[in-house]
Amino acid sequence: MNRLARRAGLMAGAASLAIFFGGFAKADIPLYGSGDFSASAALGTGFGAFAVPQANFGLGTYKAGTSDRVATHTPNWMEGFVKPELKLTYHNGDVGTIFGDFSAVAAGTVGRGDANFSTTTYGNPIQADFEEAYIGYANDMPFGNPGDTAILTVGRQAFSVGDNFLIGSGTGSVGQRGGYWLAPRTAFNGFGTLKLNADPVRADFFVLQNNVDQRLTRGYDYPKTQFGGVNAEYFITSGVAGADGATNYADRQFYIGLTYFNVFRADNGANNSGYFTNDQAAANGTTALAQGGDRDGMNVYSVRIGGNPFSGPPIIANASIYGEYVREVNNSASRKVNANAYYAEAGYAFPDFWAKPKISYRYAHFSGDKVSSYDSASQTKHAYDPMFYSAGPRDYGSWYMGEITGQYLLFNTNDDVHMINLTLQPTPTWKVMAIYYRFMLDQPAAYGISSRHYDDEINLVGEYAYSSSTNFAIVGGVAKAAAGARAALSAPDGTGLHDKAYVLEGSVTINF
Repeated sequence: MNRLARRAGLMAGAASLAIFFGGFAKADIPLYGSGDFSASAALGTGFGAFAVPQANFGLGTYKAGTSDRVATHTPNWMEGFVKPELKLTYHNGDVGTIFGDFSAVAAGTVGRGDANFSTTTYGNPIQADFEEAYIGYANDMPFGNPGDTAILTVGRQAFSVGDNFLIGSGTGSVGQRGGYWLAPRTAFNGFGTLKLNADPVRADFFVLQNNVDQRLTRGYDYPKTQFGGVNAEYFITSGVAGADGATNYADRQFYIGLTYFNVFRADNGANNSGYFTNDQAAANGTTALAQGGDRDGMNVYSVRIGGNPFSGPPIIANASIYGEYVREVNNSASRKVNANAYYAEAGYAFPDFWAKPKISYRYAHFSGDKVSSYDSASQTKHAYDPMFYSAGPRDYGSWYMGEITGQYLLFNTNDDVHMINLTLQPTPTWKVMAIYYRFMLDQPAAYGISSRHYDDEINLVGEYAYSSSTNFAIVGGVAKAAAGARAALSAPDGTGLHDKAYVLEGSVTINF
């Protein structure tokens, strides 16, 4: 009890500091400036407390790779991170702009670890490591309109495409890294990116690699994946003063995008036994091929749309549409893949009503295999690989759908999701959301069962913006197991399932 009280006290003290500093910090902190050279600093922090009663519908959580039970029913834990950042800039009108960014993340988890069935953040892990470390060069493009820029960035960096459905995070916050839910680490390794920012068309060229360390993550990282490709977008910048749709996703009223990349090297069973190719999985009698053993040689195609292209009468201007389609193809021997995922979402806002309600409906599909093990007849995997998805810029449900199911049970493969979201904003600083999910298995046979209906979940979210840089959130949720979850889940010690699982989350984040 005393230890829990001390932890709670530490969290309360950290939150108080977050309030104090977050209320006043509005921009980077200048450190030095002389002529064309300048240096500035930034500091980001985040803290959260979590409890998941009857986790995994009562099965509890276990230490990764063992049969030792960590929490019988209710894992509870706290997470925190600190991210200091140093930014250097040399700007000369004749030369252009040379810049660098160097940041680190110290993150940790205390308590019983996250609520995954095999929890990787048990044992109070904490880890400090470099996050971003890159240099870059920016200048006007030799063609196009004034203000169009070309930006070459070399080194370790954050990179995302669209709303992070396909590419959003290059680092997993599991194992010794800690911070599973807050997920403060996102940077990719690799050569870097070239961004051509023009209005109304822009493009990204990228050669990247996810940041993998099986030792730190207790073997739960995805396979090391080196990939390169191009992303092209047409967009309309929103009418907000100072908006820049060429460089900021949030400033786009509407966009259409196309992405292609090729995985030119990736781990498989030959160099990491956790990721078998199709043939290796067949030889070993396992279904481990479902998550990434066949990436080497894969081609990935994507098309997306989002926002509202119309600025006419309110009946049109208040509507929104979002969607994306992804196809994964690999024709390499022993690694054949033909998988897909997509979502379609329609929303409508009522800005003239009290609390400015907005309601939206989304259907998301992630393909699965029709059999529970390697299909020697087709020699092709159909289970979608979610690649580098992450929590996106469009609030809760993107792309961890469900604070219980999407965070700890189903991970954007072999499932179909119906989602209804009602958002209210009674004041400029308060936002409230009610989200309903219905989860269906695309191919229940992959789990050796027959029922498609997995579970239903409801999340209630309250957010308070203390300032432009400090945000508080509290989330409550309940998931009700359907026939699919009851059949798919099993307990190592033979205990039965509960009908429901719950979640309670509280967090504060500061970005400045």
